[in-house]
Amino acid sequence: MADIIKSGGVDAVLTAEPFVTRMTNAGLGSVGARYANDLARTDPIIFYAASREWAEKNAAAVKKFREAIAEAAVIVNGDREKASAAIAKFTKQPLDLVKATPPNQAEPNLKPGNLVWWIDVMTTQKMLQSKLDPSKLVLN
Repeated sequence: MADIIKSGGVDAVLTAEPFVTRMTNAGLGSVGARYANDLARTDPIIFYAASREWAEKNAAAVKKFREAIAEAAVIVNGDREKASAAIAKFTKQPLDLVKATPPNQAEPNLKPGNLVWWIDVMTTQKMLQSKLDPSKLVLN
């Protein structure tokens, strides 16, 4: 995205950290709005998906995965130092860059209602071929 901004091919991009900080530090533009903070969005921006068939056949793996996400959320939401160190380690980003990135609030429990906004946006943009029922998208 930084290269296309430099080339003049676009006037704006929608991106996430650490790219926002890298581009603003490089003088390539300014932040119009931060999704979670400025727009008061609490919907999750990252989803993990599997087919219902796979998830039902691998219920133990789904349970363990959800437990790991919940465990990580406690750290992300309550221990900025530990979370930053882990993010830097596993993403291979410089620790200073990770610490400069505004933290997000992690909500590990996806509920069907969390998907309504995304479905509405995709419907408006004609990205869906059929009407989706959010209650059928989240395996309980």
